[in-house]
Amino acid sequence: MRTTVHQVREDGAGLAELAGLVDSGALRLRVHAAYGLQEVRAAHERFRAGGPDGKIVVTF
Repeated sequence: MRTTVHQVREDGAGLAELAGLVDSGALRLRVHAAYGLQEVRAAHERFRAGGPDGKIVVTF
């Protein structure tokens, strides 16, 4: 298992730029599966199973 730490800083202009790239199709998101907060255990189990070709997303 690998963990990483990310420092996050608010950047509205940067977020708007990223959203524009996604909306235009220039940046493609690779999401393997999305889970609701109530399904966080299933999301974790899917992650531990390995092999996804995209991100495992938990929406709040």
